Amino acid sequence: MPRVAANTKQGAVRDSTRAPSDSRSARTREAGRESIKDSSDPRAARTREAIIAAMHALTAASEAPLTVSALVDRAGISRSSFYAQFASVDELALSLLRGALAQITVAGEVLRDAAEVSEAAAVRADVASLIAHVDENRVLYRSVLNMPVSNREAVAVLEAELRAVIPRVPTRNGHVEHDVAAAYIAGGTVAVLNGWLQNPYSRTKEDVTEQLLALLPGWIAAPPVV
Repeated sequence: MPRVAANTKQGAVRDSTRAPSDSRSARTREAGRESIKDSSDPRAARTREAIIAAMHALTAASEAPLTVSALVDRAGISRSSFYAQFASVDELALSLLRGALAQITVAGEVLRDAAEVSEAAAVRADVASLIAHVDENRVLYRSVLNMPVSNREAVAVLEAELRAVIPRVPTRNGHVEHDVAAAYIAGGTVAVLNGWLQNPYSRTKEDVTEQLLALLPGWIAAPPVV
């Protein structure tokens, strides 16, 4: 993803990844995107599938940052079709992250309900799945997580998921506030992931999994049996 020049104001729009920023048209596009996402129009679903397939194909072929131009060319769609689904490449990445976290949460619930593994083993499986997802889509996340605004948005996505999960985890410490814990873990996790993605050959995904597990609070990584 192209970087903003050093003398550009923070938060400036990147031409290759974001739609034009006129406030009225931006609100119209946002309303349109939400309407399409909430609709059952199979054409919208096919467009999103084409965009995601194009993203996977492009990142498998090259380490170059993704742009809207490259995505629409590969997907065989117009730029307006892309912007009807996603405001930017960043939003595509955040949508992908939300979907992955939801799948990881469901898989974790199934594993825990089966009662065939310890909570610590289930947490390990959750973390390993997150790392595997980020590694699979590292080209996309590398540029997105390295931008301040989209980095904060990624933290917010993970924090929201953790707010729903943390209350289910038993703890010996009755003073743990779930919202504070979610913010703490989400911020630290995204920081570790971004550091790894900017220098991906410094550690394997197994190393990163072990690092995150070691950094988690004890009541998350190895919760007490109740």
